[in-house]
Amino acid sequence: MELKGTKKKSAKTAETVETETTILVHKSTSVGKSVPPPIEVIEAVLGKKKTLAQLKAEKPVYYTYEDYPIEDLMVYGGIDCIVTSELLSRLSGYIYARPDYVWTDVVNGRVVRRTESIMSIAESYERYTAEAHEFIMDLEVNGIKYNIEGNAAMKLRLENEIAELEAEIASHIGNSFSLDSGAQLVQFLYEVRGFEPTRFTKTGEPSTDGDAIKDIADRYPEEKIWLTPLAKRNDLISIYRTFIATYVEDFVKSDGRVHASYSLHGTGSFRIAGDTPNLTQLPRPKHGYNIRKLFTVEKGMVFMAFDFSSAEVKILGALCKDPALLEAIKNGQDFHALSASKMYGIDYDEFTVVLANKSHPLSGEYKEKRQFSKALTFGILKQN
Repeated sequence: MELKGTKKKSAKTAETVETETTILVHKSTSVGKSVPPPIEVIEAVLGKKKTLAQLKAEKPVYYTYEDYPIEDLMVYGGIDCIVTSELLSRLSGYIYARPDYVWTDVVNGRVVRRTESIMSIAESYERYTAEAHEFIMDLEVNGIKYNIEGNAAMKLRLENEIAELEAEIASHIGNSFSLDSGAQLVQFLYEVRGFEPTRFTKTGEPSTDGDAIKDIADRYPEEKIWLTPLAKRNDLISIYRTFIATYVEDFVKSDGRVHASYSLHGTGSFRIAGDTPNLTQLPRPKHGYNIRKLFTVEKGMVFMAFDFSSAEVKILGALCKDPALLEAIKNGQDFHALSASKMYGIDYDEFTVVLANKSHPLSGEYKEKRQFSKALTFGILKQN
């Protein structure tokens, strides 16, 4: 149950109950998504009367708990407790049951069938999920400090550079169509110019992002003079619209911090998912713009990063017993670099030396090769 407005709407109809204090108690029918508050709640919060047409025409507003009166939140919390208690009483038989898990093993050439009793849902929740939820609540409540002045400076830089790139592109191909129109750009690139698509969107349409246009430039070197700035322009436009243009207005609260929402069950790989905004997938630095540096800390504090070293790959090695993989793990080798070096026919030691030397002319290229190998490995792992 949530009390939050969002751009995303549940695919199914939500059940709503409105209390005297205009607090909405609703159940989302899609994990990780919520139903926007009704117009009456929006009017109560904003103190304004607006027509449905006006609300639809305006940019969506994101709501968090701090936007509601504490008295209303207490009523909402009370109703939440009642509903949760009712659900617990009806589902307790399933929640506290300890089901049998049946599995097979091969011992001395014979198939052996085993049955074991596994922990109940309640026990699993108390041991693991509850602690994870406490961690997520800390993330949401504390939020992360955001550099508003840095955003403004980066916004100005981006706007100037994008304008320069667009002028350069227009000097070569004119401005008979809008670069902001994906459909018109697709038509110009793949129909008017007759370029062969190298990448496609999830819906199967030819892609017009920076990487796709870079591929075309490599295939048609005589057209690089305008394709290269177009690729960069599209990269920068994506950064600008997603992480800069209205980011402060949309996501930075009155305390100068971003309070994102997180879900334990938003991904198939069981990683934490985030939204409004998604802080779990901030882009890597590109073309001299580092979005991640806009997220900062209080004076005297530092960010600390902790990461398991190739945890998934080591688990894979323990399960599949692949000799090459086990040998790489045993020797402490970088598996993704090893995989990339074999894919591209490069000596492993040479590959890692270039990777470690950021000033080496091939460092960026080798880094991309390693990233591709990593994506391929995880794509195979998490699809099966």
